Amino acid sequence: MNKKKCIIIIISIALIGMIGILIFFIADKNQALKEQLENVKSHYSTTVVTTVNAPLYRLEDGTYQVVGTLSQNKQVILQSIDITSEKDCYFQIEGTPYYLYYQDVEPTTMTDLASYPYLAWNENVITHPNIALKKDGEVFLSLEESINYPIMKKTANSYYILFQNNLLEISKDQVKEVQETVNDDQKSASYISVLAYSSTQVTMSTWQKQIDYLKMQNYQTIRLEDYQAWRNREVRLPEKSILLLKSNPSSEEVKYLQEKRYFYQDPASMAEWDFVIRNEKSEPNSSKEIATYQVDDSTSLETLQKMLDGQTIINGNGATQIPVINYHFFYDGATQQCTESICLDIKKFEEQLQYLKENGYKTLTMSEFRDWMYGKIELPKKSVLLTIDDGALGTDTHLPELLEKYEMHATLFLITSWWPKENYQKSNYLEIESHSHDLHLENFCAQNYKGLCLSKEELKQDLQKSIDLLGTNQAFCYPFYAYNNTLIEAVKEVGFDLAFAGGNQKATRRSDKYRVPRYVIYKNTSLEAFIRMIQ
Repeated sequence: MNKKKCIIIIISIALIGMIGILIFFIADKNQALKEQLENVKSHYSTTVVTTVNAPLYRLEDGTYQVVGTLSQNKQVILQSIDITSEKDCYFQIEGTPYYLYYQDVEPTTMTDLASYPYLAWNENVITHPNIALKKDGEVFLSLEESINYPIMKKTANSYYILFQNNLLEISKDQVKEVQETVNDDQKSASYISVLAYSSTQVTMSTWQKQIDYLKMQNYQTIRLEDYQAWRNREVRLPEKSILLLKSNPSSEEVKYLQEKRYFYQDPASMAEWDFVIRNEKSEPNSSKEIATYQVDDSTSLETLQKMLDGQTIINGNGATQIPVINYHFFYDGATQQCTESICLDIKKFEEQLQYLKENGYKTLTMSEFRDWMYGKIELPKKSVLLTIDDGALGTDTHLPELLEKYEMHATLFLITSWWPKENYQKSNYLEIESHSHDLHLENFCAQNYKGLCLSKEELKQDLQKSIDLLGTNQAFCYPFYAYNNTLIEAVKEVGFDLAFAGGNQKATRRSDKYRVPRYVIYKNTSLEAFIRMIQ
């Protein structure tokens, strides 16, 4: 064998050896990578739980930077991924910019992620950096960076955000600012129907029929704790939210709710509450007392729907006449003076509200009174409509404060050229309707009052301006109680359903809907005189 052939053979053997070694190392590396990927996959699941106080990462410029910590034993939902490379070692938390390292989590079948029915407030909380967010009093996660999240719940000392389905608390001392925004265009509940089912007078067939009806009409049951938070104005709830109450439910009834995927609150937790059967809707306030509808086997689906619509259900005879009370100005006699006869000291006003409260009177919303006048609903015998004219002294301070205190409804007829409606939107118990835009003028012409001097078209222009500013044409109040046929026609043609005057007598369904009478309250009106008006 010549020297050249020998060299070729030696080189060939060396190359074969090197290729073999290379193949060995590649196979070994592939095996290691395969084992690594299997290891990563073993930590991945749709839902995982942290096994340590896990660093939270944010992906920036291709590298993962630590921005916080998710506490141990916290459950989160991961974004769906198909693990195919070593780059998939970081799992993104669904719906967030944050990642977890695979070794810090393990799959779980836990189901402690509660579903909250809350609608976001139209506000965002912006925090300082280095914050701790808590759940049930314990730190859930901590972040080195500030966050900007929609507010889901508000209490005296904290704001709450929704991190996945975890309602996390941020103390107000960690908040930099609260920013107005638009987070949700869903309608929120202005009232909630609380349905109290008799433990002895509801058969299983009635229960199933009514639960099926609620589900078909897209009503969503809520927990007692959600209802309590709504009553305290801490949360917003969807428009079709209802609370079901039933003492000593049977196992069959509970099972049926579960089959229908309806949440049921354990009645044992209701013991501290006072349940009052008023057969009317419940509204937000700070009182513990809950107004409920009584439901039993005699409750038809038609009656049930009226309950869901917030109508007052009358057992027996309802109101055949309703007193409408008319106030003007409110002042604090201890610190203020008012020389006009239509002024009322707030002490007297509070006496009247207290009498109404203690004697079981229902103060009406304008829509309730309107629907009663038109024969659409029935109302209790002890019903009264409180109205206030103009919008002057005390109507933006004393009036809403006392309505809130006694949980009484009233309607303010506002002169829109005098003050903006925003001055009076301090209470859910105070509605605002029209007292014209600029017709509240005396000595305008020979007939004195401006509303009696203008043409119908001029009147309609004024009335339409007040409607545009207030966003309602439900009811109108004649300035100075003065009207003529031209003004009445203008009121009708712009679409008002009712118009109020004076008259010192009760309203009935036979009353002219465009000359509804009212009792005027004066400075010297005694409590005894007030009682005679409403009885």
